[in-house]
Amino acid sequence: MDVYRFESFEVDRGAFELRRAGRPVAIERIPMELLLLLLERRGQLVTRQEILDRIWGKNVFGDVDNNINTAIRKIRQALRDNPVSPRLLHTVPGKGYRISVLVLDSVMVPTAVEVVPTPPGDLAPSTPAAPATPNPWPLRALAVLALVAIAFIVRPYLMRGVPAPGKAMIVVLPFQNLSGDVQQDYFADGMTEELIAQLGSLDPHHLGVIARTSSMLYKGTHKDSAQIARELGVALLLEGSVRRANDRVRVTAQLIQASDQTHLWAESYDRDVSDILKVQSDVARGIAGKIQLTLSQQVRESLAGTPSVDPAAYEDFIQGLHAYNIRSHAGFEHAIAAFSRAIAKDPNYAEAYAGLANAYMLAPIFGVSTTVEFLPKALEAATRAITLNDNLANAHTALAFSKSHLDYDWPTAEREYRRGLELNPSDAQVHLFYSNGYLSPLARHVEAIAEMKIAAELDPYSLPVQSFLG
Repeated sequence: MDVYRFESFEVDRGAFELRRAGRPVAIERIPMELLLLLLERRGQLVTRQEILDRIWGKNVFGDVDNNINTAIRKIRQALRDNPVSPRLLHTVPGKGYRISVLVLDSVMVPTAVEVVPTPPGDLAPSTPAAPATPNPWPLRALAVLALVAIAFIVRPYLMRGVPAPGKAMIVVLPFQNLSGDVQQDYFADGMTEELIAQLGSLDPHHLGVIARTSSMLYKGTHKDSAQIARELGVALLLEGSVRRANDRVRVTAQLIQASDQTHLWAESYDRDVSDILKVQSDVARGIAGKIQLTLSQQVRESLAGTPSVDPAAYEDFIQGLHAYNIRSHAGFEHAIAAFSRAIAKDPNYAEAYAGLANAYMLAPIFGVSTTVEFLPKALEAATRAITLNDNLANAHTALAFSKSHLDYDWPTAEREYRRGLELNPSDAQVHLFYSNGYLSPLARHVEAIAEMKIAAELDPYSLPVQSFLG
């Protein structure tokens, strides 16, 4: 076979080229030769000795084992196949490798159905009168409503397990509050939410993160990790606990591989509350190292340079997050007050400004003041957040929303939405607002639906996401 087609890839033996969606993918000679060998023997075990004989020859010296490992790693990178949860290239421990792909001989393209509208009024063609029939529209309307209802119920199940090629999905389960005081739940919930945001920006090409709304539904659940993984379609789970006493906090976290319930990594941290942000960065670094994520220089610098935070300001900030997530009139009033207190205590707290911007952005929907009063404040807070920290996806989203709804500045809105998506493609809210706050108003509905489908994959149990998609 000269051309192997599978998923969105083509491997062209004659051109010695790997293509994805018709575009060439950079891959070196030895990984390409090994990929061709694996495809020839697809579904079968290819031993390391066979690889050695085919690629390097029988009389070769040097660190061949390391060369094979490097070639396999480069193939996985080119195919966007995650080594933690591979879908294409599988390692057979102590033996070799097997590639499992469905090679297509041709690509089926659905034929278009032409719909010819009936001319209105007197322009309708002259045809014999048809027998009177009952008006079908009430039944059709009921059918449509039934389909919408069924889709709303089953969509979360249909959307699970469809991450982008080469991307492993992780869910951060709600951290347990071990303080003995249920009034401290918001502190553990805040830790969960901050870690979701932190992990979402680590290596967006290889790690996707289930959104907060869907994650929090498992708070206090008795389901085991295997069942949760099946329901959400994830390969990895992060679970942990928080115990706070005065100004000290103890955080434990463990990373679980869904396929066999293996504990891949675990760590405990005893720190001052002022170092809570550093704990979150340490957890993110630990996970990144364990599953071999590729961190950009910007992300590495951000993790290494995590500042301390005023404990009182952090307390107000996570109370603001808790109130914001209630999504009610009173909740937004409390959120705005809490974020404002955090900023008063720490004027350089970028995350608090971003939280305030988002609260101002959505509060009018719940009857708290008006967009005329609040959108300029959202714009001001978002701009300040970005000035302090340009890497906050939700700050760029708030700025984009404000610029489009306040000034109708569509070019700036698009630039800021795209910046938010670049920083954290796992943030379902960015996809949601980009869809209904920018693409749909400009009649780019096909793109808007595509963005909402991504949001539904990331947050399958979110009622607003399913509603906007509908």
